[in-house]
Amino acid sequence: MYQTINLLPKLQELPKQKFSVDVMFLGLVGFLLALTLLSGILFWISSANKKTITKLQAVKQEMSKQLVTVKAELNKYVADEKTQIDSNSQLEMVEQMLAVVQAQQNASAALMSQYLKGLAENTPAGVWLESINIMPIQKRIDLKGMAIRSSMIPVFIKELNNSPSFSEEVFNTLHVAKTTDKQKRTFVSFELSTNKTQTEGRK
Repeated sequence: MYQTINLLPKLQELPKQKFSVDVMFLGLVGFLLALTLLSGILFWISSANKKTITKLQAVKQEMSKQLVTVKAELNKYVADEKTQIDSNSQLEMVEQMLAVVQAQQNASAALMSQYLKGLAENTPAGVWLESINIMPIQKRIDLKGMAIRSSMIPVFIKELNNSPSFSEEVFNTLHVAKTTDKQKRTFVSFELSTNKTQTEGRK
């Protein structure tokens, strides 16, 4: 008669409930660790974003300041250029005025020289001038003088009016009178003036 003997001890079965709790606990711990890690990552990203935004805002403010400075410099440059242009315009105007004045002075000097030369060449003997008033701009000449005889005055006027030195002037008699000096000599005083052009005076 044979008897089967099982030499292996009987394995005790693990309690299924305890195994399930351990697994759930480990899973929960892992989940919490993952959540904590994720939160840390999100917090770091959020902090980095805030720092980046802060830096960008600082850069924006700095650029705004620089833009204001550039605009101010540009406005100043434009104002300086405008002032320079105005100054140049005023300078050109002054130079033009000086040129006109210089030209008038040159013309007046030349005209006075011409008039004096004409008077010297056309004053006859027996007539002398005591006062010569020349106004080149108005082209007017006032003369005061003396003559030995009254008949010499029309001759003097004719000589002056026919002279090339007074081609644009006409001498007219303003005043003629007899006068006596200390030696009881009789002379004729006269005043002549040019206040019309030759064409007007000789129509």
